[in-house]
Amino acid sequence: MKLSELGVKRPVTTMMVFLSIFIIGVVAFRHLAVDMMPEIEAPSISVFTTWSGASTEDMESKVTRVIESALGSVTDLDEILSSTSEGVSRVTCKFKWGTELGEASNDMRDLLERAKRRLPDDADTPVMFKFNSANMPIMFFSVTAVENVRQMEKLVNDEIVDALKRVPGVGSADAFGGFKRQVNVLIDPEKLAAYGLSLADIKRAIASENRTEPAGTIKIGKLDYTIRVPGEFSDPAQIADVIVKRDGSALVKLSEVAIVEDDFVEENNIAETNGKRAMVVMVQKRSGENTVTVCERVHEKMEEIKLTLPADYSISLINDSSEIIQRSISAVGKTVLFGGLFVILTTLFFLRSIRTSLVIVLTIPFSLKIAFIFMFAMGWTINIMSLSALSIAIGMVVDNAVVVLENIISHMSRGTSRREASMFGADEVGLAVMASTLTTIVVFLPLIFVEGVAGIMMKQLGGLVVATLLASVACALYLTPMLASKLIPEIDIDNGKEPEKGFMAWSENIFISVEKSYGHLLAWAMRFRWFVVAGAAIVIGITVFGFTLLGSEFLGKEDTGDLNINYELPLSTRYEITAEIGREILKVVKHIIGEENIRISSLSAGGGGGGFGGARASHIGNIRIRLVNSDLRPKSTDQYADEITSEVKNWAEIVKISARSNDFMSRILMGGDSNLRIDIFGYDLDAGYEVAQRLFHIINETQGTRNARIFQDMGNPELSVKVDRDRAASVGLTMDDITAAVSTLFQGTITTQYREGEDGYDILLRLEEKYRRTLEDIRRSELKIPTGEVVRLDTVAEVIETTGPVTISRKNQERRVSVFFDTIDRPQGDVMNDVRDRVEKEILLPSGTSIEYGGMIEEQEKSERVMIMMISLGLILVFRVMAPQFESFIHPFIKMVSIPVAYSGVVAVLGITDTPLGMT
Repeated sequence: MKLSELGVKRPVTTMMVFLSIFIIGVVAFRHLAVDMMPEIEAPSISVFTTWSGASTEDMESKVTRVIESALGSVTDLDEILSSTSEGVSRVTCKFKWGTELGEASNDMRDLLERAKRRLPDDADTPVMFKFNSANMPIMFFSVTAVENVRQMEKLVNDEIVDALKRVPGVGSADAFGGFKRQVNVLIDPEKLAAYGLSLADIKRAIASENRTEPAGTIKIGKLDYTIRVPGEFSDPAQIADVIVKRDGSALVKLSEVAIVEDDFVEENNIAETNGKRAMVVMVQKRSGENTVTVCERVHEKMEEIKLTLPADYSISLINDSSEIIQRSISAVGKTVLFGGLFVILTTLFFLRSIRTSLVIVLTIPFSLKIAFIFMFAMGWTINIMSLSALSIAIGMVVDNAVVVLENIISHMSRGTSRREASMFGADEVGLAVMASTLTTIVVFLPLIFVEGVAGIMMKQLGGLVVATLLASVACALYLTPMLASKLIPEIDIDNGKEPEKGFMAWSENIFISVEKSYGHLLAWAMRFRWFVVAGAAIVIGITVFGFTLLGSEFLGKEDTGDLNINYELPLSTRYEITAEIGREILKVVKHIIGEENIRISSLSAGGGGGGFGGARASHIGNIRIRLVNSDLRPKSTDQYADEITSEVKNWAEIVKISARSNDFMSRILMGGDSNLRIDIFGYDLDAGYEVAQRLFHIINETQGTRNARIFQDMGNPELSVKVDRDRAASVGLTMDDITAAVSTLFQGTITTQYREGEDGYDILLRLEEKYRRTLEDIRRSELKIPTGEVVRLDTVAEVIETTGPVTISRKNQERRVSVFFDTIDRPQGDVMNDVRDRVEKEILLPSGTSIEYGGMIEEQEKSERVMIMMISLGLILVFRVMAPQFESFIHPFIKMVSIPVAYSGVVAVLGITDTPLGMT
């Protein structure tokens, strides 16, 4: 039994089949997660290695290069990047998109095991870290207080951070910027020397007095008792009474050689919101969780938390990744809905019958529900690409039903009964419907096989269009005949006027006029066929030329309203100065944007390095601005950013500054960095830096560029303690003795912890602040030698002011210096082409130096090559489908000539709207 015959003869079964599909589709739709884009997981794994005291050059030659060489043979490796600084090596393996990182990490682990034998003996074991986009924060909150500022750190961590960690879907939550409690033991070096004490003596005394130990068990009668000796400090004041020396009956307490303060960790960063001291709470989602859902849960939890906080506490939202996702999805969703509405109205206008139109219109929801079931089965999300696929397909799904229904009505107009016409009419055009649908499918089908980041996005577009079109064929050949056999009124051949006489007569006259006009146009075209051919050739030529004039970029930009400003002062600038400059920048920001257009502003300055011995960041500041919606302000976020950087970049204090909107795809693909990059390769870093400076000037002079900066710090001021090993050995001191003593004096050493309830607070041993202000303070630091005597540091070492080593960046085992920049008001492809032209004309590269263009432009060029190949494959497949259908090589070719002519409309619309070619 044929499909149409089954539908007509068994209408109840058919309705139950499609009703079941509809219900399953609704359930599938409700379970589909919402996200901005298909899941894009950057396939990269980093290896961190530390080697205390090693110079940058030694780290590069003895650690970084060894690891790079070992990992260079990993399967599916796309490129290998590294960053080396004093004592720290980071090697990152970036794999081809779609690589299974589990297998790759196992291969890397095996190779690292072999490489360990070639690493220095005292280097630490390499640590692997797998990058995951889930590690990127999805929300930032600001917490401010009026009175309880110094108690904020404990309350925020206990009441807010811990509560957020328990929210389903939250991977982690963290807070920074507050005053962290710490017991500070501030040593007076003069008193310490007077009593003949060393730092090790003080440290040992404090630790030994702060212990709680089990002391065994004892049996008394029928019971076993555990013996416990509680000896931990119950009050910070007890620390001052610790005995640090016994001389006969005389006892020396800690308070006699040091000041003991129940205070806070010495600050190295600051956070402010709307000009008030604040803490920033950062929320990350768990891998695989839906961003929108997690953000909704966090908002609900935050509303509950606000009710439990003191009255002077205030929580403000700085950034919410779900907002841009929901706005984007809502905009595309409305496009789909309006598209469907216009399809319905168009169908109603041309068919001029509600019942007849209903047969066609019902194809849309059933085809979409099948598409939702397909998405659920594939584990896909509702995102911009999937909704774009539905918006493309929604106009196509009715085509097959229209063809089938038109043939059914044609049979009925010739006297065939409604039931027979529904079966035979559908069967008659069934093959043509499948062939025409197949020609469309083969255009989208190659997208499923595209690789790389373009493939991740286009796979859903192509797969969903194919699935929806196949569903429309099933609906046209199964559902449409059944509905036609029940809904279409019988036609009275002798008097077949429809009830709507006035409308039918008016519309029929319009259709007949259009048909006659087309007939005249067709006759004219046949008479002057060479003129038509020449006209088509001209249109094709103009279209090809038009494509060359269109700009190009990888992905379009969306105005998120989140402005992120990063600035740097000279290396090692104190965080207080960095914060002060940030406040001045904020004044400029408010003047340019207008306070009425700013929802919230936040400033953070300073902070330690990012783990694994990362460099200090006291000279780095960040400003986040959350603007009102784009329709409520006169300029875009990027336009404001460009004005701000133009105003601030020439300040004497500013070394580097960049301002950009918080773009979702840029964060995923570029880690939130600039979209365009130029790498200068060569062993000589000085030569590379000179080329980078010339590139920097060219980029700044090119129209449409902004945020240009050189990613290479050429030195960091430091005080170097150069130990004379012979002198040190002669008085019985080792390098470890000297390093530990100097570190304790100026950086501080954690001796033990003071516990209060469930919380533990560090007890830090360090020089009093007035003894660590000058270079001379370091030189006169006193060290206790094995004989019990004390010697000054400058008797065994020289303290000099110098420039610290640079960070060495490498790509594919070559040194590089990078220049980053963004674009504004011009497509990325056009900007980069202008830069390339000037580089080729104006820069003569030194021997051993080369240039490579990267960032988004690299992904764009890869995607363009792949898409051209896929379009070519699609055209070949279309020809392959039509040739057997027409049993001719000429006829398909004649039909395919219309494709380049149709592209003229694409060029015209893109040109008029000033829209560049791109993936989105």
